[in-house]
Amino acid sequence: MRIRHAAMTHVGMKRDHNEDSHVVRPDLGLFMVADGMGGHNGGEHASRVSITTVEEEVSRSREQRPEAFAGKGPLPESPVADILRQALETACSKVWRAAKADPALEGMGTTSTALLIAGGQAIAGHVGDSRFYMVRAGHIQLISEDHSLVQEQVKAGILTPEQARASRFKNIITRSIGFEEDVLVDVMGVAVQPGDQFLLCSDGLSNLVEEHELREMLDAGPLEDVPAKLVDLANARGGDDNITVIVLQADADEAVAAAPAPAPVPAPVPESPAPTAAAAAPAAASAASEAPSAAPAAASPATEAPATEAAPAAAKDGAAA
Repeated sequence: MRIRHAAMTHVGMKRDHNEDSHVVRPDLGLFMVADGMGGHNGGEHASRVSITTVEEEVSRSREQRPEAFAGKGPLPESPVADILRQALETACSKVWRAAKADPALEGMGTTSTALLIAGGQAIAGHVGDSRFYMVRAGHIQLISEDHSLVQEQVKAGILTPEQARASRFKNIITRSIGFEEDVLVDVMGVAVQPGDQFLLCSDGLSNLVEEHELREMLDAGPLEDVPAKLVDLANARGGDDNITVIVLQADADEAVAAAPAPAPVPAPVPESPAPTAAAAAPAAASAASEAPSAAPAAASPATEAPATEAAPAAAKDGAAA
């Protein structure tokens, strides 16, 4: 199977600098978006540290454990899930230590949503409110779940999704890379089928563009033009934040292009041992109203989560909420 991709980042219409970072490494099968917070220096530094750390950790694992990326076993037993989880945990620790070492970087953090495609499987690791979508058979589905105050309010029935989109608290996230030394990483996975499309983005896009519009843009193509079209649409609606988007499409090899695709088999990656008191509740994937059934996101605790109360929420400007 061949994976095509395209990506774009843009400062938006209101900001004077870009705190988003992203990586596109088809040789590693790694695609990632990070949306930093903590001011001009802090946010950009945090997102870049997270991106480069995950890239380095995945590259090292591919060199040392190539068999782990073969995708031979069942999806729920994929070792790639642990590799990606540990990479994001390492990134969290590095960002936290950097903030402690430099007062100018205090309070910095970042969202991080990474997709690792290997052996016909797509494994995602997720922290924060950047997003991971899948489009299959004409339906779009939000696979990740936002770690945000308004999402918690939606789940509790306090807000409707429409009210959450307009809330002045929508920039407050409840989980991030670097806000504390340890973090709970959501890990989820699907078996890739020919024709599947994936989209990773920062909230500068998802706050301004509806899910059906993402699907329509991907459907209209061509794939290489989709990021620019989405960025233009978000900017036309105000562009009040940095905007980053990565799109991917799985194409069948020519020799098997005529073969029928198997039935959808999205499957959750199993949880690690139960989290300590510091760990938030496992996230569940949120399906779009028109989406087919799909795997919930399986939350996996940091390996050394402190036995204290859960981390406080953090605003996207770096202030504690």
